[in-house]
Order: sequence, then C-alpha cells, then structure tokens
Amino acid sequence: MPRKKQEIKVGALVKMHRRKEPGLGMVVERLTQEEMEEKDMRVWQLKEEKDEYACKVRWIKRPSAWEGQETKTSLCPESWLKVVGDVK
Repeated sequence: MPRKKQEIKVGALVKMHRRKEPGLGMVVERLTQEEMEEKDMRVWQLKEEKDEYACKVRWIKRPSAWEGQETKTSLCPESWLKVVGDVK
C-alpha cells in the first residue's frame, strides 16, 4: 500500500530529500501558484496543475549544491521537500 503524502504546514522542519546533503530548514510561508503570480515570485516553470504549493523555507543548514550561499531563505516546490519535524 502506498504511503500517504504528508501535508507540509507553516513552521514544520523540512529537508530536500533528493540532495546529497539534504540540509534542514523551517517553512516560513506556503503559497499557491496564484499567490506567487500576484507577488511575482515565480522561480520555476508553472505546471498545468494549479494545486501544487510552494514553500518559502528559512534554511538552518543549507542543502548541498545550493545556489546563492549568502541567502538563507528560498522558495521551493512542495514536491522537493520532505517533513522532518511536524507542527501540531
């Protein structure tokens, strides 16, 4: 039986599970694609499905091969992240 996808909430600890060093960060904001268009915050190509969320993450420990080592926050698609510690 397949695993249920865990919903990412604001305040959750996340990592980029596909990276060699996944890093550790906290979700600061969760946005829909429409909200990103309003704020002009698109960082990757929009998909046909409008239901994918993006998370603004404040990195405690940056993931490997991450561009912009001076920045501590980034906007990532929810599919790139995995929850380490959930918010209750």
